[in-house]
Amino acid sequence: MGMHHLLEELRKKGECPVDRETVIFIRQPNPGEIAVNTIRLLNFDGSDIHDLSNGEMEAHLQIPKLIKMFKENVPGFENCYLSSINASIGVRESRRVMGIKKLNLEDAVAGKRPEDTVALCSYFIDVHNGAGRGTYRVSIEEPFGIPYGCLVSKDIPNLMMAGRDISTDHLAFGATRIMNVCMAVGQAAGLAASMSIDGKQNPEQVDTDELRKKLLEQNAILEV
Repeated sequence: MGMHHLLEELRKKGECPVDRETVIFIRQPNPGEIAVNTIRLLNFDGSDIHDLSNGEMEAHLQIPKLIKMFKENVPGFENCYLSSINASIGVRESRRVMGIKKLNLEDAVAGKRPEDTVALCSYFIDVHNGAGRGTYRVSIEEPFGIPYGCLVSKDIPNLMMAGRDISTDHLAFGATRIMNVCMAVGQAAGLAASMSIDGKQNPEQVDTDELRKKLLEQNAILEV
C-alpha cells in the first residue's frame, strides 16, 4: 500500500484515473501475479440499482487507464497485462441491520471483550472517503470482542446475521468487515442457530456461556 507521491504527481498532470491517495497491490500465489485494489467510485449508493449499474461501467472504464498508468510509471510493470476482473462490483456497506447489541468505535479502539464475545478482531479501522480521496484509519492496539448480541436482530424475530451485516456502527465496521472476522462470526452464528433449534428457543435466549464453550471446543479464538 503506497505510492502517495507518485499518485499526487500524476494527478497534477491529469494522468491518475482514480481519486484516491494510495495504490494497493496484493501478492497472489502465482509468481508474477498481483491483485490490484485501487478502483474508487465517489458519491455512490450501494443500495441503489441505478448507482450499481453506473458504478459497474465507471469502474470498468478505470481499469485500462490504471494499467496504462502502471506500465508508464511503475518499475516492473512495463509488460503487465490484465488476467481477470472481479465478477461484480465490491460494495463495502449499504443497509444495516440493528441487533440487540451494537458494536461501536469506542469499544473497538479500547479493546473491550464483553462476556458474550463470540469472535475477535484486531484489524485496523479503515474507512474510505466516499466523496473524494482520503482514508480514515485508526490502529487497534488490542483485539476487541464481537458480542453475540451483534448477531441477533433486535426487530425481526428469529433473524441472525453473519459476516458484514452484523450490528456495528459505521466506523467499527471498517475493521469487522474483513474475511477472517466474517468467518469467525459465521461459525458462531451457525452454532448458535443449531443450539436454538435443539433447545427449541429463540436466538436471543441462547446461553452465551455454553456457546463460547462449544466454540472453544471447535478451536475458535476467543482470548488473546
